[in-house]
Amino acid sequence: MNSPETEVYHKSRILYGFSNARVAIKKNNRVVMVEGQMDTISSFGAGITETVGVGGTALTVEMVEMIGRITNNIVLALDNDFAGEAAMKRSIDLAEKRGLSIKMVEMEGGKDPDEISRNFPNKWKEMVESAVPVYEFFFNRLIGRYGTESVEGISMVVKEIVPMLASIENSVIREVWVRKLAEKIGVDKQRIEEEMGKSKLKIDNGQLRISKEAGTNIFPDRTFMGMLLAANDAGRGEIKKMFLGLPAIGAEGKLLVTILNEDKLDLVKLRQDLAPELVEVLEQAALAQPEEVTEKELVKSAVEWGKRMVREERMRLTEEI
Repeated sequence: MNSPETEVYHKSRILYGFSNARVAIKKNNRVVMVEGQMDTISSFGAGITETVGVGGTALTVEMVEMIGRITNNIVLALDNDFAGEAAMKRSIDLAEKRGLSIKMVEMEGGKDPDEISRNFPNKWKEMVESAVPVYEFFFNRLIGRYGTESVEGISMVVKEIVPMLASIENSVIREVWVRKLAEKIGVDKQRIEEEMGKSKLKIDNGQLRISKEAGTNIFPDRTFMGMLLAANDAGRGEIKKMFLGLPAIGAEGKLLVTILNEDKLDLVKLRQDLAPELVEVLEQAALAQPEEVTEKELVKSAVEWGKRMVREERMRLTEEI
């Protein structure tokens, strides 16, 4: 049974089959990540013994940390549907921030790894070995979907891929992939860079503004901060009381403390005063900002955030011990 989360079973911290695959992951210096339990079992049975399952969701911080201790190479093979593609996009940022290299399996002959590896085990092995770099995968998929024969098709390709390229922190790597995209769709590299600029958070006439093209690449765990930005000062004050004594972990934790300590929140001024490493986190939070948020929604999200902070601090202390 695919049960809900409990005090014993935390989906965000579980990689199905990890104990079985650990030796093969080290030996082959890569991990093949699929969605479900049956995907994992069938891929393992086909001879890809470094396969683990992420439980049908995108990668989490805990999963990335588990993998990062053993290998720097991830091969993602999520289901060949819209949900699988969305999960891939959400996983990329986490893995790249941990310094991991990601390749993607271009699947043919079935809807998921379970179906392909059961019916065509040798073909499945070939697909895994032929995995392509993550951005090349999305170039190929989007060009296959929209084509490059029409202005409309090229426009759709650029619209969907630009937010992903804009989020690449390493400027050299970003430059390489922008050039490759320009060559594939036959446009000037400068035009793509202009579109990338539009997908960033901007200050316009003293107001914080987000372009319509932005917002397809938001970190799921920054939704709560987006809610905080949308809440009124009184609502933020109540949340501040809930977080007294909790550890502030990472860039998100630092930004959270900063936001909660603002008596009157001014996003433009806040962005100007932030340390450089926190600006991007604020931008992602602003992209996740809803038009309005209820007290119930805010408190529920705060509780989940608090639980995660406690879990991460517990993991950190356990490692120190």
